[in-house]
Amino acid sequence: MPVPSASFIVALVGVLAVPTAWSFESASPSVLGHQGIASDASRYVLIDTAALRVYDRAWQLVAENTSALAGTDLNHLGDGDLFEGKLYVPVEHYRGCWDVADTSIAVYDAETLELREVAPLSGIREVAAAAVVPPSDPYGLGGTRGILYVVSFCGDDRIHRFDAVTFARLPPLRLDTWMPLMQGIDYASGSFFIQDLHGNVFSVDAVTVPGFVQHLFTDRHGGAGEGVDAEPGRLRIHRDEGAPREARVYTYRHDGTPPLPQAPRPLRDVISYDD
Repeated sequence: MPVPSASFIVALVGVLAVPTAWSFESASPSVLGHQGIASDASRYVLIDTAALRVYDRAWQLVAENTSALAGTDLNHLGDGDLFEGKLYVPVEHYRGCWDVADTSIAVYDAETLELREVAPLSGIREVAAAAVVPPSDPYGLGGTRGILYVVSFCGDDRIHRFDAVTFARLPPLRLDTWMPLMQGIDYASGSFFIQDLHGNVFSVDAVTVPGFVQHLFTDRHGGAGEGVDAEPGRLRIHRDEGAPREARVYTYRHDGTPPLPQAPRPLRDVISYDD
């Protein structure tokens, strides 16, 4: 009988190693916001390049700030998170991965959407997405005051960590593989969830095997992958389809199937800057 090709074996192993446990549940209507999403029990916040918009849980627009970067020299907001009445959004002056300046975190009042603070973030060359883990996290990933976790679109092998109050740099969470084109991040139940530009969604174990990256699924709805919003058992995947109103949020539900055990891969040190 013919011997299977190496590419066939790799593809088969990949299918067996990552069982499909996430299924599509629902889609939002077209919304305004092309960079990221955050949510709480009563609202969704859609983040645009220089604007913020709040939708209720029925996807009705209830508030907006269309000049979210007024008074700054910055030009690009990313995927953010809500924490203790504030909206934390990565921000920078961005022209491409070859030309990034002033990597920072912008803090907005979650009710009024007014800018309260812009704080520089050290040791990271580009800021695409941020998630805040609260101090109440049962795994201790939020420290005593909350910890900000930030990823880079320009490729990295770590999730950068900062104090959520002082924004002092903390030791990063090192990943077991290099990840390019990261666009969104959020946290739930001991894992981080990351979406890349092409709609690939990954989990990052932060408890059992810290830094272990696993591909979960690929959203096939089209457009650029942007933010991700996580809660236990559900993921919201934000896709930018290009036209002014052609952004949508797709919700996936976990069916409760435990993942098959996988051996962690060795960490590959492929970037040169210091922690």
